[in-house]
Amino acid sequence: MKNKTVIDIAWLLNRITLGMLFVFAGVRKAIPKDDGSVIDALSGFANFVAANAPLPRPLGLFYGYALPPVEVIAGLMLVIGFYSRVAATLIALMLLSFMIEMGIAWWPAEGPAFDPNVILFTLALLLAVAGGGRFVVNRRSSKPA
Repeated sequence: MKNKTVIDIAWLLNRITLGMLFVFAGVRKAIPKDDGSVIDALSGFANFVAANAPLPRPLGLFYGYALPPVEVIAGLMLVIGFYSRVAATLIALMLLSFMIEMGIAWWPAEGPAFDPNVILFTLALLLAVAGGGRFVVNRRSSKPA
């Protein structure tokens, strides 16, 4: 196997992994609790964001309602390689907003030894800058630099 093919397979695996993580994260926010509906689940998440984000309430609600579908759409775009750079940029911006909101746990007392959002952010940034590799739907906009 040529070195270029190995690199393209690595790009593909990274794209699929990051994309699926965001698809699952977005879908999970819409899963109803108990006997509730999808609307109840999304409303609950949006209200949680509005109550905890360092934003004015209307902006927090907007962000809370917009986040799950944007996570799913950007994740799917990354998985199939459709405008990979755009999708990866959206994901990097979401991760940056999460790190700003929650802070960066450089050395947490419990849990992972390092903040996973930092690692995911660097991966998304790499895909945003370098492209999604050769195995994409629209090669012209996703071709590695």
